[in-house]
Amino acid sequence: MRDKKKPISAKKPAHPTPQKAKNTSKNITAHQHQGDKNNKPYKINAPKKSVGGHANDYLYGTHAVDSALNNPKRICKTLWVTASKYDAYKHYASKCNLDIVVASNDEITKLLPSGAVHQSVALYALPLSILSDADLQGSPHKTIMILDNVTDPHNIGAILRVCAAFECHILIMHDFNAPSVTGVMAKSAAGAVELVEIVRVTNLAQTLNMLKKQNYYIYGADGYADMSLPDVKFAEKTVIVMGSEGAGIRRLVKQECDVLVSIPMAKSMESLNVSVASGIILSQRAFGQIQNIVTVL
Repeated sequence: MRDKKKPISAKKPAHPTPQKAKNTSKNITAHQHQGDKNNKPYKINAPKKSVGGHANDYLYGTHAVDSALNNPKRICKTLWVTASKYDAYKHYASKCNLDIVVASNDEITKLLPSGAVHQSVALYALPLSILSDADLQGSPHKTIMILDNVTDPHNIGAILRVCAAFECHILIMHDFNAPSVTGVMAKSAAGAVELVEIVRVTNLAQTLNMLKKQNYYIYGADGYADMSLPDVKFAEKTVIVMGSEGAGIRRLVKQECDVLVSIPMAKSMESLNVSVASGIILSQRAFGQIQNIVTVL
């Protein structure tokens, strides 16, 4: 609908120019969408996919984007929102010193990987710093999670989410066979990418050995282990190692574990998704006294 306070020209220009969004910040660039006489939107200077970088460079979805915008360590560049979302996000233009582009849902979709559920918001931001094993020297953290050969970004995102929920603020992954932190992972993490430090190392076994020298006790998740999770008394400084579904923890990494732990479950089910298993173990670590689930099935 046209603004009634503005004069309406008798003839629409063939090439309309972009109009500024209603915001006092000079950092905002708005590509406005106005209705024609049939109430159908038309594009004015439609955003191009090349703006802001590769599709995997974008964060999308309200939880992922909101957490990034509120993370002082994150350098945010350009925020894309629909007109209906603009008022909720316009204050970030000055707070984060970024540009805000108002676009249609279709235009935002074109920025992102195929199938991305963006909830009408996408953010181009620089990646967070990734730590190395050198940053683990003298670590003050009481709980650390290690993923061995877990490669699915959705699973890793879900694990980041449970890490944040149960105050595990360090997640260690292999430097070569673990995926990069992309919008897919951030969407699955529901904002936890901004809350949990990610560490990439070249040799997990050596990293575990180094952590043991710092008085960490290493617990490896293994479906065939004799020790059942409800019987575990976690040490003050704990490392939990999770392996891939099917293959589990690799032999050399398993050898560095102080104890292997299994999650009791009904005989009708052989295993759990690695993110679900991670949540169960971290919950037991955080609160303890989880009832043996076999007794309630």
